[in-house]
Amino acid sequence: MKKILFGLLAFLMTMGLIAGGVYATYDSTVNRDTIYNGIFINGVDVSDLSEEEALEKVMAEDQNRHKTLHLVFKEHEFDYPYVNLGYNPDYKSAVKEAIEYGREGTPGERFAVVQNLKSEPLVIHTSQGFSPDIAQEVVNHISNIINVAPVDAQFSLVDGEVVTTKEQTGISLDGEKTKELILNAINSDVPIELPVVATEPAVSESYFKAMKGDIGEFSTNYSSSVQNRKENIKLAARILNGTLIMPGQQISFNDIIGEISLGTGFLPATVIIDGEYDTGTGGGICQVSTTLYNAAVRADLQIDERRNHSRPVNYVPMGLDAAVASGLLDLKLTNTFDFPVYIVAKADNDNIEFRIIGDTDAKNYEIELVSERTQTISSQTKNQYSGNLNQGVTQVSQSGNTGYRYASYKIKKVNGEQVSTEPYLASYYPARDTIVTIGTKEVTAKTAGTSGNGSTAEGGD
Repeated sequence: MKKILFGLLAFLMTMGLIAGGVYATYDSTVNRDTIYNGIFINGVDVSDLSEEEALEKVMAEDQNRHKTLHLVFKEHEFDYPYVNLGYNPDYKSAVKEAIEYGREGTPGERFAVVQNLKSEPLVIHTSQGFSPDIAQEVVNHISNIINVAPVDAQFSLVDGEVVTTKEQTGISLDGEKTKELILNAINSDVPIELPVVATEPAVSESYFKAMKGDIGEFSTNYSSSVQNRKENIKLAARILNGTLIMPGQQISFNDIIGEISLGTGFLPATVIIDGEYDTGTGGGICQVSTTLYNAAVRADLQIDERRNHSRPVNYVPMGLDAAVASGLLDLKLTNTFDFPVYIVAKADNDNIEFRIIGDTDAKNYEIELVSERTQTISSQTKNQYSGNLNQGVTQVSQSGNTGYRYASYKIKKVNGEQVSTEPYLASYYPARDTIVTIGTKEVTAKTAGTSGNGSTAEGGD
């Protein structure tokens, strides 16, 4: 009996020791405040460390925090510390994840999770890249330094001789590729060779080989104009002189001339406003646009926009004028040839001349522009009455003029022989009625001596 009791006691003591050992193992393995063994952050072992110790260790062992990205192009070198490129791994979140790992579930589940770390360690990764937005800022900064804009070939006439300047190729940073290289350079210690691309100029010297002579020209006379009008014409000619029109390019007269104001050098002179002659800044500009229009037609350029004046002008035949007014009327034309054309404008105190230079081999024909009247529109006289004028008194409030419709034609000639006639742009000059104001105010003895004598007072133009 004693042997049985002794054996039972020994068994219970053994079981107690085993249970105590298991609990001690569980307690030492699971019940602690530090990070469990077998957990790594970005390859750094943080086993058995407190949250503060783990954060300090992973930051200390991250060599990227002290690295600099080096970019080079020829003599240009650019250095950017990683931290300035947005390199800022979220270590706090990683350490928090490490400290909380294995803290949930039943005691048995937690023990199993922690024990599993011995054979399958946990590796926590943080984002170690650069900021795409900052990388783009770097690209923009470098582009501003190393980019070289291409230079177009230049063409000019010096004493009637063609003078050209050769074009220059530019260089431009390949922004997309550079940004990609920066974002992928996080673990590289090799300097980055900045990728660049050549940027070709829009105009090469070869374009000007076709510039052989005049393909269209026209001139008008303004010798009788007042000096302000002459100055406006000369200024506009200087602005237009040297305009190069590439194949397929459209130009706008108004866009090239720009703002017409006293501040830009234009002076007051006679203009036509709503069919009436008046004084306005830039008077005479329409003679410039008209002369260019006629030269452009003779050069066989495409006329995209053109309007005649509201009243006939005296410097070209009716139907051949081209009015302009900022924001309202414009002259637009397109070079439909496969070679560029060059506008030469010259104005002295008597004449304004436009010459359009191009390939006389390709444009080996002449264009004439003529017009003919297709309709005459009579002016009517209309009466209106006013109590401000005495009875028997009349005044011409608006002088009338006859209206016209004109057709124009492009005549093509080769070696002086006419080969075709093409209907072209039409023009309409509206008639203006004469308006006579008749007085209706009764004449008294007191006012009879001071009233008008019945003669007609014509308004000036």
